[in-house]
Amino acid sequence: MAELRATISSLVQIVEIHQRNFEEIVDEIRKITVEIREMQSEIGGLQVENRRILEHLFGPEDNDSTEQ
Repeated sequence: MAELRATISSLVQIVEIHQRNFEEIVDEIRKITVEIREMQSEIGGLQVENRRILEHLFGPEDNDSTEQ
């Protein structure tokens, strides 16, 4: 019976370690997701600025595919 309790205790410790690791991984994924969203926002701003520069240099495009 003591061996069974020791085995169960070891398994519980393993589960606790895996749960902590999982929570750390989830936190890292959330941080990375925030960083990706920030980069997407910056890229969108750069695209708008590039369009403005190109329009200043070459005039506005007269086709329907241009986003405004």
